[in-house]
Amino acid sequence: MYQASRAQFVEQVIKPRRAMGEIVLSDRYADSTIAYQGYGHQQDLEQVRALVRYATGGLVPDLTILLDVDVEVGLNRKKQNNAEWNRMDDHVVEFYRRVRAGYHEMVKQEPVRWRVVDAGREWKSVQEELKRVIDSRLRTGNG
Repeated sequence: MYQASRAQFVEQVIKPRRAMGEIVLSDRYADSTIAYQGYGHQQDLEQVRALVRYATGGLVPDLTILLDVDVEVGLNRKKQNNAEWNRMDDHVVEFYRRVRAGYHEMVKQEPVRWRVVDAGREWKSVQEELKRVIDSRLRTGNG
């Protein structure tokens, strides 16, 4: 279902906007599926990647930003902020460690596309770094 939804989003939102020359920002695109299903749930990575490629038509972001934070810190933040907690969040800590390690593996595989921002810092510092990374990419095409 996730991939069907993603395929629809790509066809109905991303591609038309890109065709008009617009910049598209997306939260949790295809790499999230690879991180959570492939690395976290330990499903066959090549099968997960093939499904993602099919659903997205091979569309890959020009820039992907990983807001990186220690697993325990991230889980504690979610609890402290009284954020919604549902069955999708209910995993053992080791699951989230595999997800985080998966994201870092993807960064190593495509270092030009990825930027890692330390999200363990004060939010204002994180925002400032995000602005720098995005501005740099928009100005130069890399960053």
